[in-house]
Amino acid sequence: MGTYEDKLYAIPLSVNVRSLLTRRDYWQGDSWTVEDILSVLEESNEIEGLFVDIGGVDEYFYNMYFMIGMDIMRSPFMKDGNSGFDCQEFRELLVTIKNMTHNAYNNSRPDDRMLPLTDGNYLGTECLITTMKGFCNIFEKMGENANLVGYPSDMGSSHYLQEAGMLVVNQNAMGKEGVRELVNDLLGLESQKHVGYAISVRKDIPEAQLIYDKSSNAYIWTASAGNGFLLPAKADGSSYLEEYMQLLLNAEPASFASDELFDMVMEEANGYFSSDKSLDEVVDIIQNRVQLYLDERK
Repeated sequence: MGTYEDKLYAIPLSVNVRSLLTRRDYWQGDSWTVEDILSVLEESNEIEGLFVDIGGVDEYFYNMYFMIGMDIMRSPFMKDGNSGFDCQEFRELLVTIKNMTHNAYNNSRPDDRMLPLTDGNYLGTECLITTMKGFCNIFEKMGENANLVGYPSDMGSSHYLQEAGMLVVNQNAMGKEGVRELVNDLLGLESQKHVGYAISVRKDIPEAQLIYDKSSNAYIWTASAGNGFLLPAKADGSSYLEEYMQLLLNAEPASFASDELFDMVMEEANGYFSSDKSLDEVVDIIQNRVQLYLDERK
């Protein structure tokens, strides 16, 4: 994060976490693959739709992006740096996305993006976690049935960090010592306690700001100004701090290096989704275009 070609250009001051949420009665595991999702959908008679994005949208683009686009180079359809889209699994994926997009009743509301999952027939919803309160609210609403499983990956659970504020310093700036002091201050404990509606980049912030209030028998997220907010607790009265920290530690910076490649795949997939081209035609075009793209960059 903040790097380009292994060189540091910016320092993140705060982040958010993007992930996919499903129900444990749909999928028990802590991670899943494209193959797992296709199997769940084949076995379920209840699920009618795939995913709803953080804006409440059910579209071909987002369903495709969530399945393979977050990091297409690590998708199951890239084989040792070569195009591997000409396979049965990719064909099944395209058919599934075409058949299940717009198929379920989308009851998503700005005040409750989980409704298509909790009170509808969707497989999952995308979550943008900006505070521990938002994280706790998921489990308060869904209880033990909540499964923040992440995006499908063959390499384990995939939750992604996206920057919510970056510091960039001109390399020709005068007063390097002053710059160093500024960076140290912005990343210091007291400054990071002021981060609002985003997640601090310091690992010690959650434990430093979470307190248990005996008088109200509740957990409170405190802020430097003295205010804060109540946090939902588990049924046994304990906090979600351990689960929250685990999510943050497992999250990795989102990669946008392969967005150009995903856009190419999506451009051709739209020909099948719109019924302008056959499935085999589209798969053949994607296989060849991706291989040509990769060959030109070797």
